[in-house]
Amino acid sequence: RRTQAASYFVELIEICTESDHHEPELFALLRRAFTYLSEKDPTLRAVVHFETELARIAGVHDATTLKS
Repeated sequence: RRTQAASYFVELIEICTESDHHEPELFALLRRAFTYLSEKDPTLRAVVHFETELARIAGVHDATTLKS
């Protein structure tokens, strides 16, 4: 499950960014995700958090619509 989650996170970042585009905040998000996955199994909450943070960094997240 950890490897699947890590692969999913990388795939999302590849979809959301152009090749050779360096975004330190995305790198930091991925590093945090890998650190989390090195210690714990992924949970739905962790995956949703990653997706939400990625959307925020990419500028497509509207925090007011996700107040659940």
